[in-house]
Amino acid sequence: PGESEADFRTLTNFLGEYPSGRHIAAFTWYPEEGTREYHRSIDSQDLVPRELADERLAILSSIGDSLYSRWDRALLNRRIRVLAHGGDRGHSVWDAPEVDSVTVLTKPVEAGSVTHALVVDSSGGEILAEPLQD
Repeated sequence: PGESEADFRTLTNFLGEYPSGRHIAAFTWYPEEGTREYHRSIDSQDLVPRELADERLAILSSIGDSLYSRWDRALLNRRIRVLAHGGDRGHSVWDAPEVDSVTVLTKPVEAGSVTHALVVDSSGGEILAEPLQD
């Protein structure tokens, strides 16, 4: 609420100058009853129109997609550490299980083990890696 065009330009300029290492998460704000901002936004009548909020979200999503693409290219052929969940699944040191990206291993690895792996492909939320012999 209350975000002006200048505020949004400041945000997108910041993201262009200081990109996140990997991605950004964005969502449109909505008035949730019981929150302090709910009453402030209703009282001041400064909600961003839904159509404009959706347009801004699309712009931020595009920025996020470009960050993921850059991250994917940077990971290719890189050696990473993976905490194995068991079988061919795990997560990298940058990822929280069940929330962030998953690492798919080309060979099964014992659950709970930390293994070094070579990234052979990466696409947004999924990293494909080959376990290495330590």
